[in-house]
Amino acid sequence: MFRSMLPALAAAFALSTDGLPALAADTTTDWHLLRSVDGDPRVTDDAIPLHPASGGLALAVVDGLWHLVPATLSVRKADGEPGFRYVTATPPDAAAYLHIPGLTAGKVDAADMRFRGADHAITRQGINIPFKGASWHLDTQGGKVMLGNGGRRQPLGDACPGDDDMCSIHLAWAGDLDRDGKPDFLVVNTSDDSGVECLYLSSRAKPGEFVGEAACADHSH
Repeated sequence: MFRSMLPALAAAFALSTDGLPALAADTTTDWHLLRSVDGDPRVTDDAIPLHPASGGLALAVVDGLWHLVPATLSVRKADGEPGFRYVTATPPDAAAYLHIPGLTAGKVDAADMRFRGADHAITRQGINIPFKGASWHLDTQGGKVMLGNGGRRQPLGDACPGDDDMCSIHLAWAGDLDRDGKPDFLVVNTSDDSGVECLYLSSRAKPGEFVGEAACADHSH
């Protein structure tokens, strides 16, 4: 019986240089969301697998308009930096890279505001987001990021703790990624060198909601 188990054990373990069993190499390929790596290609191990599945899309500007375009990601371990990896991406200047079912390549409608090089901090005072004649609002209240429209409000993620001076929350992008005529939101929560980026899609909304969480990913660097 033990002899029949050897192939399975060999697949699960490899011999390290000192002859002791070590966990097999990372074989995960699944991923959903990766922050922009433009100017900062170093990410944590948790941000993206070494061999990311193909079929991803990049949220990028093409001829002055926002598009989802096919993306290629190449990932390698960061030599001498345990816990980190380096990403080479095409196109290199995307706002984010997505591997989410239901999203397809092509032009997408963005909110009527500038995103590249802009800083849209989400605070108690909030920010207005004009989209297709309607005004949406993001602010923080009661420890939550709140999305509002037409007198209705929906909590999204956690806001910054009041005692964390290094924490900040920003709107990275807003527009219609799933092409259902309603806005989607890409929100980044950072504190010092760590953080989380979350994508909220209107097509993932439950009854009574504007949007639902489609993916969240490590934003550390």
